[in-house]
Amino acid sequence: MEQVFAGSVYGEITEQGSTILIGLFSDYWNNPNGVFFDLGSGKGDLVLKIASSTSIGKAIGVELHKERCNISQDKLNQLNVDNVSFVNEDMLDTDLSDATIIYYANEGIPKDVSYKLWDNIPKNCLLICGRRVRALENHKKYKLTQPIQKTYTNKRGNWFIIK
Repeated sequence: MEQVFAGSVYGEITEQGSTILIGLFSDYWNNPNGVFFDLGSGKGDLVLKIASSTSIGKAIGVELHKERCNISQDKLNQLNVDNVSFVNEDMLDTDLSDATIIYYANEGIPKDVSYKLWDNIPKNCLLICGRRVRALENHKKYKLTQPIQKTYTNKRGNWFIIK
């Protein structure tokens, strides 16, 4: 059964927010063997910024909405970048086994999806998300970052946890 999310919740992390995110987790981005996933990558700006501004080995955008994924692919086709890919699929169907960093703005995602997603995340992966998922706190405590600007809110930072 396909998940349906409210289109009105859609937004992007801003250029300034992307820069802050990279700075906050600079040790994780400095990894040529690292694999970054943006789940719900929208139009792909964060994935392209990460790939072009850090030494991460691979950056992958996963987007459920075909039109947004197509826009991402069009942007990628205009660049000379070989460590980026975009896939049009449900994040719960994505193989995350090699992920070292996962970003997802889960403010508009049902909590049960976050619980299922947790089972697919490899051990020692850094998970960065917009809303804390209380049921996952049994594993490790979430920490709140400084504010990371997004087009849909800039009133708070993002939560992060290491599985």
